[in-house]
Amino acid sequence: MEKTRLATAVITAAVILSGCAERGYQISVQKATHTVTAQQSTDLRDKTTESTKETFRKMNRAVKKALKKSTHKQNSQTTEKLVHRKKDEALRLKQESDAKRAMEAAKAEKALETERLKREAAQRKLAEQEAAKKEAAKRQALEQKTLAEQTASQKAQKAALLEEKRKAAEMQLKHQKALEEEARKKAALEKEKAEKEKARLAALKEKKLKEELLQKREKTQEHAPQKNLLEEETTPVHYAEPIRFLPMNKTYQKYGTSEIHGHVIYLSPAGEEIAFTNGTVYLLPVGPNLNFWYKNFYLKNKDFGLKKVQAHYLNKTALDLDRNFVFYGVPAGNYYIIIEATDPRAKHKKLYIAKKIKVDKYKKVMAVFSKRL
Repeated sequence: MEKTRLATAVITAAVILSGCAERGYQISVQKATHTVTAQQSTDLRDKTTESTKETFRKMNRAVKKALKKSTHKQNSQTTEKLVHRKKDEALRLKQESDAKRAMEAAKAEKALETERLKREAAQRKLAEQEAAKKEAAKRQALEQKTLAEQTASQKAQKAALLEEKRKAAEMQLKHQKALEEEARKKAALEKEKAEKEKARLAALKEKKLKEELLQKREKTQEHAPQKNLLEEETTPVHYAEPIRFLPMNKTYQKYGTSEIHGHVIYLSPAGEEIAFTNGTVYLLPVGPNLNFWYKNFYLKNKDFGLKKVQAHYLNKTALDLDRNFVFYGVPAGNYYIIIEATDPRAKHKKLYIAKKIKVDKYKKVMAVFSKRL
């Protein structure tokens, strides 16, 4: 069943992508992050292409439809799993009932056999008890005789043992007194040596402290700036965001021949569009650091905890009142578009939409980014 559903999902995705390709744009669905993006690339030198506003309108409608379809599919899969679970539960209850009836029949038969075995065992036990009583009487007489003999022998041994213990105690007492006297003398000698060593170490420590204090005063002025710099570099930084965006440290940036136009949509869990314009859009070149973040955290929708990622952006801009943005003069290459906004449900939390795109020369790349909260 799982393989059938997986095959159906793959075929459906292929049909969606092929249909969108015929219309000039492609749709990407990320279930883990609840995001859908539509992307189209046209030649800037072609004057017959339709307007950016009209393209955004079509792609906007397409991503909303894809989000609703994804949500409906998840709900139907959940209902199907519930039906199968109820059927399995009914079958399990029937099997348990049949097993219980068979167990009760076997239990009744076993009870009859047990009763017969009990009667036979009781008869054997009665005979064994009579034989045991006779054997016990003989054994008791023999034990009483042996006990009397052992008691006399033990009394003699006990008297001899007490005498040996008394002599050993006297010898141990004399030896203990000699050891205590020797230990007292040794402790007095060790104490005297320890006091002398303590006085010597205290004098050395005082001398060393004076030398270190003198050296510290001489080097304080010289090393003060370096220490402050080191403290700034090693001070741990805690951010509220999982990514810290920093500008690239290049003085001159390469100017390209392409453009990136984008539109951003946020939808409520019920599918209604949420209007807010506090988003910041970053254009970042593809690199190992961002690739690791995108594959292992963003696509898997994982929480970063205390781990942060520093990303150096090529350019940044803000969403306008219509939730649009644009980057001009983009060089050809591979980039990440990352949109950062404040979650309206939790002011301390950030929302992210990320997409990896390829830009060729003299191209106008248009994309719609959407996220369901």
